Amino acid sequence: MFRNRLKVTSGRKLNLYLFPVIVAPFILLSPVFLTGKSLFWGTISLQFVPWRFYAWEVFRSGHLPLWNPLNGMGAPLMANYQSALFYPPNWIYFILQELGGIGWAAWGQALLVAAHLAWAGLGMALLGRRIGLGSLAQSISGLAYGLSGYLVARSGFLSINAAASWIPWVILAGMGILDQQSEGEVATQRKELSNALKFKGKLGGVWRRMQQEVWGVRWLVVALALQLMAGHAQITWYTMILCVIWMAYHAWRMPLGQVITIGAGKIQATLGNRLWNAGVIFRRMALALILAFGLAAVQLVPTAEYLLQSQRGDQVDYEYAMTYSFWPWRFTSLLAPDWFGNPIHGDYWGYGNFWEDTIYIGLLPFIMALFAVIRKKSHSKFLVVLIIASFLLALGKNTPIYPWLYRWVPTFAMFQAPTRFSIWGIFALSLLAGMGVEGWKRPTGRGLYWTRLGTAGALAVMIGAGLAWYFLSDIKVTFLRATSLAGFWGVGTGLLTLIAPPDKASGNSFSFLNRSWPFAVVSFVMIDLLVAGWGLNPGIERSFYNPHTQGKNSYLSRLTEGRIYISPKLEYDLKFKRFMRFDTFQPDNDWSEMRRYLLPNLNLLDNVQIVNNFDPLVPGRYARWMEALDDGRDNLAILNLMSVSMVEKMELEQQDGGVRIEDIDLGARLRWVPCAIIASDEQAAWEKAFSGKIDFNKLVVLESKDLVTDENCTDAGQMANIQIVSEHPNRIAVKVQNPSSGWLVLSDVWYPGWNASINSVDVPIWRANYLFRAVKIGVGEHEVIFSYQPISFYSGVLISFFVLLIIWAVWRKKQ
Repeated sequence: MFRNRLKVTSGRKLNLYLFPVIVAPFILLSPVFLTGKSLFWGTISLQFVPWRFYAWEVFRSGHLPLWNPLNGMGAPLMANYQSALFYPPNWIYFILQELGGIGWAAWGQALLVAAHLAWAGLGMALLGRRIGLGSLAQSISGLAYGLSGYLVARSGFLSINAAASWIPWVILAGMGILDQQSEGEVATQRKELSNALKFKGKLGGVWRRMQQEVWGVRWLVVALALQLMAGHAQITWYTMILCVIWMAYHAWRMPLGQVITIGAGKIQATLGNRLWNAGVIFRRMALALILAFGLAAVQLVPTAEYLLQSQRGDQVDYEYAMTYSFWPWRFTSLLAPDWFGNPIHGDYWGYGNFWEDTIYIGLLPFIMALFAVIRKKSHSKFLVVLIIASFLLALGKNTPIYPWLYRWVPTFAMFQAPTRFSIWGIFALSLLAGMGVEGWKRPTGRGLYWTRLGTAGALAVMIGAGLAWYFLSDIKVTFLRATSLAGFWGVGTGLLTLIAPPDKASGNSFSFLNRSWPFAVVSFVMIDLLVAGWGLNPGIERSFYNPHTQGKNSYLSRLTEGRIYISPKLEYDLKFKRFMRFDTFQPDNDWSEMRRYLLPNLNLLDNVQIVNNFDPLVPGRYARWMEALDDGRDNLAILNLMSVSMVEKMELEQQDGGVRIEDIDLGARLRWVPCAIIASDEQAAWEKAFSGKIDFNKLVVLESKDLVTDENCTDAGQMANIQIVSEHPNRIAVKVQNPSSGWLVLSDVWYPGWNASINSVDVPIWRANYLFRAVKIGVGEHEVIFSYQPISFYSGVLISFFVLLIIWAVWRKKQ
């Protein structure tokens, strides 16, 4: 059986060829961290650095970073899954920030990205070792995965970078379950289960059995829990599906009627035993999943609550879900990743963006993967099926398969970018590459003829494309450059094949050739992948992240209170047409301008409140509200309700970058309103709030089916005195002296977990004006406190603590 073959190789020591797998990612990112720069492109500067900077600043001030009051008129921070505040490696940022401020924390991003790429490559190499690959093959698989275009090009998306690095480790830990069936265990397990169902077993025996089960899945629990906390649900979900497919394949590979060895004993491979064996494996996998979810509950429970409240609470829009479907022409990137240009050179002209469809694993590894399929290596058929399934799903809207799954199969409507399914293909191709290397030897006969012919052909392609690149101007230069480079790597692959050891490329011979040739192969693949990924993660001076002073940003000197509003269209144009353009990493703009415009979520670095929010999840009602604001209607009354004091507008005639900041009348964030009107449901509240017929200084729209208001309510003609006594992200204390009973309206987003008290007496918070919060107050002077105490977070803490206690108890017992 497959797992018995694993035991033959499981005792091998790590080889020297793994050194490049670990070091190469740090070489790739060295132009950033060795020069003292920091990563910044895309979501790094617009999401991850600001989130983590602000979270640590809140924590340093003595509060939990549960709520972000600076974006979107308030939004959950810790429940934002991609912030990954509970992912242990991310705590390095907090240490660096404490030691050297935001500059050090931003600088550390490149080091941690490189560490995750190295971790991904090492995990793939060890997985190759687990399935019986030799030392050189392990290294090639590790390089192909850890430096693949998929991982390197997406490294700026820090949560994908972290989550994808755990995929081989999850599969590797899952395979450990396959080795846990010892001599006679199938019969023993059946007997124990029968006794348990008949209540014949003692509690002590049940506890011992549970200890054994938990101990047996401990590494899978750790790997899954860390991936769950890494912050990218889509990659984690794809990993879980892949793990189930992988384990199902290997669990079912017990030929019927065959006597196989399990441990030190033998068992007849009957259909019943095969089914039982598969059942045990999946039971243990289920246990591992439960424990992993329990360990990560401190993050997952608040995120689940946020998801239900968010714009993705039901499903994402079809067009949004199909965004970044794999472009079929990008299959050329298996051979030449830059055929349609590259933003490094400022000439990418393909569909969408460059990084979503990049699937390059190196030319030599790809050829070795094809070689493994042709030679019908063990498990190659399974891996080929996995690759085909991967790219059929990745093609998204380009085939009828994914649209059908979107409509009828749960979870397919939860994510965008079907192209990310190609991670299965990269995983399988990397393993196949190692399998191909296992059978790589110097060709003879017809093989020698075709190798020489192929090498000569690659040389001709390289020279021809190079000459055309130099002399011709009517052909896309990206085609010629990429083709010429592919020819170069093809020549190198051919030459390495021609000088390969005549026996087997295992490095076991003591001849000079057999000792040096594997190092030449590893170096060749490493250089190929470094060239392909070089510059895909550009750096910038650390000062880019320094908080602005009022002297450096004239907008800040004018913003004494209130919020800034940027229309969604202007925000999109500034981010993706002016600065974070898909065709180039070097647009003709000063990057400091992006900071000066206070694009979300860069405002967190300056502690400035803006209406906009660039989080992947936002409250569903907030998303609808923002869409309505950008429909061209007169929104001044609504902006006043939102406590906006400044509006960013595009003015092409302006010399100052074409962006003008316009001051408008500030609406109070806290207001006393004497009267209320009732809306029976969400839609009714929406229609009333946007009817244009309500004076929000006199009326508040409350959403309730049971609340009754005074129909004779009239404006008393006097204003209440409202003063904020203290405020931090999770708490606002207000003193109110009002002439008559009425409503205190806070223009912050309503969200579960916010509580209110008046003079230390708990009172309900009502949904006000569709999106905001209100409390009923009587005549006189009151102290009103709004506090964020989400049950989801505290229940998640309890679940994680309880599961941690169970694992600790089992671990302690086994020591």
